[in-house]
This record gives sequence, structure tokens and C-alpha cells, in this order.
Amino acid sequence: MVALGEFVIEEIPGGLVVTGETTAGVRARGEAVTYPVRGPRGTALTVADIRWANGERDVRTLDRHVSPQTLDRLKQGLRLGVHGHGGRLVVDLAQARLKEGHWSNLYRATWEELDHGAGISVREALSELRADELGTREAVLADASRRRNYLCALFAVGRPLVPIGAYVLTRVAPIVRRVRA
Repeated sequence: MVALGEFVIEEIPGGLVVTGETTAGVRARGEAVTYPVRGPRGTALTVADIRWANGERDVRTLDRHVSPQTLDRLKQGLRLGVHGHGGRLVVDLAQARLKEGHWSNLYRATWEELDHGAGISVREALSELRADELGTREAVLADASRRRNYLCALFAVGRPLVPIGAYVLTRVAPIVRRVRA
């Protein structure tokens, strides 16, 4: 069990076979490791780290159970892609923010905005989960693309709580805490 501010993450041993759509839009089967996530305002989600048969990997919500309806968006999108980089893995730290009608989208965020949305220091939390490097994609990955100013976390392959923690802190927490665009 891991506590991240107001949220608690547990791991369910074993895998679950799922069929769905990858972040690239490919219909595939995957192996999911599931994590119950509990938090304020009645939040009780089942989050999964899915390794797809085509090699893709992402973190998403499988079930919102009786959590607030604003968290429905997590079942329809806002997935966190997990990508390889030089023998390690990387996740982008874009932040979910509410728009009109309880809809939410992802936005580039500063460390201060991420901390406000999570209710704790995201840098400290991801460091405690053993992320190796945190910063902009430009600084961490030598990225020169239009996404170079997005924040990211680089971590070793055997650290599954980094992407789960990143998902809870950048997707779940800001929606529960009602961060607006």
C-alpha cells in the first residue's frame, strides 16, 4: 500500500487479461496489473497498468465504481502512455483539468500547477516512488519537439509504482480536487 497525499494505492497480485484500444488506437489484448485507488469525496477506482500485445503500455481507469461522476472521463480517455527510452521508461506529466459540463482534458503544467492539483509535491512523491529523473522533456530526454516543455518522469523498468503514482497525481487528483482549465 502506498499513500500519496489524500490517495491510497494498493496492488492486486496477478494479472488480468483485457481487450481494448491502445493509445495508438489499435484494438488489442493486454495483460493488466490492477490497483485499487481510494481517495477523498468517495473516490474508489480500479486503475490498471496494461502491457498490450503490440508492445504498447498505458495506465488507465478500468472502473470508477461509485466514485463521483466527474471521474467518468478517466474511463473514456486521459490515459497515461508509458514509453521506452534508452533502456528505461518515461511518462509525460500532463495534468487533467475540468472544463464545462464535468468534461476534462490534459494540459501542459508547471511543477506548481501539478502540486496544486495533487495537493502534495509531485516531484517529491515521484522521487519517493523511485523515479530517476524529473524535468522537462528537453532536459531529461534531449527532446526538441513541440512537446519539449512538457514535464516528464524517467524511471527504471522494474518500478511499476512510478507510472501508477504519476497517473493518480496528474489525472485522478486534479479532477477530484476540481482543478479547472
